[in-house]
Amino acid sequence: MLQAPSAHAQSAPQAPVSPPPDRSQEAEALVQQGVAQRRAGQDQPALESFRRAFEIAPSPRIQAQIALAEQALGQWVDADRDLRAALSARDDTWIQRNTGALEAALNAIAARIATIELTCSTAGARLFANGREVGAFPLAQPLRVEAGTVAIEVRREGYRTARRAIDVEGGRSYRESFTLVEITVEDPEPTITARGNGRRQGPVGPVTPPDPPAPASSWALIGAGAGMLVVGAIGHGYWQNRVALYNSNVIPRADGGFEEGCFFSTATYPRRSDRCGAVLSESWAGFGLAVTGYALGVAGVASGLVIRFTHRAPRAEQSAPQAPATATLSCTPSLGLVGAQCFGTF
Repeated sequence: MLQAPSAHAQSAPQAPVSPPPDRSQEAEALVQQGVAQRRAGQDQPALESFRRAFEIAPSPRIQAQIALAEQALGQWVDADRDLRAALSARDDTWIQRNTGALEAALNAIAARIATIELTCSTAGARLFANGREVGAFPLAQPLRVEAGTVAIEVRREGYRTARRAIDVEGGRSYRESFTLVEITVEDPEPTITARGNGRRQGPVGPVTPPDPPAPASSWALIGAGAGMLVVGAIGHGYWQNRVALYNSNVIPRADGGFEEGCFFSTATYPRRSDRCGAVLSESWAGFGLAVTGYALGVAGVASGLVIRFTHRAPRAEQSAPQAPATATLSCTPSLGLVGAQCFGTF
């Protein structure tokens, strides 16, 4: 008996797996774009193109291009770091071919960079340069900074922060050491730090006490002057009231004009002329009081302010202290025609 051959299931053919795309061409296109931007004077966009290319396909050639763009932008510390890293790849063909030009660029950058070797007796303390954290002590390598003034801080919890401003020049090396002081209940005497050498100086000298307050006579003059201004205002109001009263009764004449009169007669002043004379005298008394009060008030306030703001404490080198200026003021206002009377001594 013949038997039919058994059938075997066959799997469907699989699609060929395509290799991952080669991104080196993308990186190269970004490099060429950055070179064109550099030639056009667009250094910042060129730097961004080079950095994107380096993220895709890192190489010493691209890192050198990054450093040259950073140099053009004045980012000296970053340019120094990246160019040194690129030159360390001595086996790279592109680096070998351009070593001379790259080393010349590195020398120009190094002229803008100072090296500071920093040590701290307190292990684990953190170093900050110009507000940016660098690392913890002991440092793996010296600090490289731009020429100028560098603000150095060394911090650690439980210790007083050490601060120092150092003036550095490009192309030179410096050494600085720090010793942190543990925080205690009693604060040590304040110290100052010299710029540029890092040496601690002695305790700060005694603080010059502030000038003593101005003499009390200045306040007395200001107060008396303000009081006299109030008296002048009262006299002014009284004067205006008497003037208004004096002119309150206007008598028409037969020819159609008007004649100034006074207030109607009273039991005290039965005749109108007597009443007019009394009102006139009162108006002059108010006028005199107003003028006197205003004049003495302004003089008192002005004198007090002068003493207040021109007073100086006696200097220590003077042989004998000078007595502060004093002033007294006494006033006796009177409501007569003469006005108020005041006596001042300065």
